Amino acid sequence: MSDEPNGSPPAAAAVLTESGMRTRLRPVSRRTLLIAAGALAAVGTGLGIAAGFRGQPPAGEDLTSASAQTSGTPTPVALSDAPTSTPLPSPPAPAAPPPVATPTPAPRRTPIADALRSGYALVTSPRLPLAAVGPGDPERLLSGAIDDWRTIGSPVALPVERLTLAGDRIAGGGGEQVADYEALARELRARPGAVALVPLEAIDFRVQTPTVGGVDPLVSGEGIEPAVRIGVVGDIVPGRNVHLHMERYGDFTRPFRRVASLLRGFDLTVANLEGNLSDTLPQPQDPNTFTFVSSPAMLDGFNLAGIDAVTLANNHSVWNNEGWGVQGLLDTIAALDGAGLPYFGAGYDLAGARAPWTTTVNGTSVAWLGIDGVTANYEVAPGT
Repeated sequence: MSDEPNGSPPAAAAVLTESGMRTRLRPVSRRTLLIAAGALAAVGTGLGIAAGFRGQPPAGEDLTSASAQTSGTPTPVALSDAPTSTPLPSPPAPAAPPPVATPTPAPRRTPIADALRSGYALVTSPRLPLAAVGPGDPERLLSGAIDDWRTIGSPVALPVERLTLAGDRIAGGGGEQVADYEALARELRARPGAVALVPLEAIDFRVQTPTVGGVDPLVSGEGIEPAVRIGVVGDIVPGRNVHLHMERYGDFTRPFRRVASLLRGFDLTVANLEGNLSDTLPQPQDPNTFTFVSSPAMLDGFNLAGIDAVTLANNHSVWNNEGWGVQGLLDTIAALDGAGLPYFGAGYDLAGARAPWTTTVNGTSVAWLGIDGVTANYEVAPGT
């Protein structure tokens, strides 16, 4: 601070510009000059320290002149006690608004979709080897977007043939018209690739009703008595080339793999075992023989396919070219008992062969009776 008494006249300040002109500035107080001089002294001290770090000058060299040559003419600084105008910081940019999710459009309403929701179901031929379709497949099948069943999972190629009940304004549309449900059932039986949309209350055992997206319309329909879906498999012939192929691949389930999902889709599946299962009877040399025998290991394939029971009411249970007689049947019954697979149509005696097999499915009792129409009902005993 200054020792100069208050009221002393202010000193005049001046700066020397680069042009050499002396410019007079407005008077400032001595206190201001002292503060400014102190600041400059501090700056000079800092420059001296910085020069020390840059190294000492050569011996005999004037430090003052070296500094002057290095620094050049200093840039004049105007001193003022006027308030400094400091620009205000710019406000932060507004944050981007959060993304707005695009609403999922509601499912498109179509006559076919409305019909499926109002008591109609997709029906196909009982000869179509496909028991389940995807949730969007009925629309594509009935609109003509799918022209072959193999596109949605059929193991064989079949053209899609659209049928429509005449006069049905709900399910009507494209496709060939048939007079009534009786005519539709006949057409579905005759044409494996045919498909139609019919009221739930009209459906009976003569047509197949595939599940749609895992939902069975006969079970899920409101006010409709739950149905039992029964699958019946024709002749399963063990032995011959079938046996040779299973041995070749080392897999006695191989013949069932491509149809297992279809057969397991029924509530109850029954098959006809046309031949013998035995580990004691030798394999015939002729692969085209009418003697049918394979290993009991083939029952693993029956289990894979979800077969619930078999009928033995056929001529090849006891008849063969090798003259085994009833031994093949006894070995087969023993193998079935060992695997826990029910059978009917044959037994250890005639009473057992004539006894029905009964089971309960979804609260419904079902009975099966097996009758052989080839060898009739005569009793065959060992050794005869």
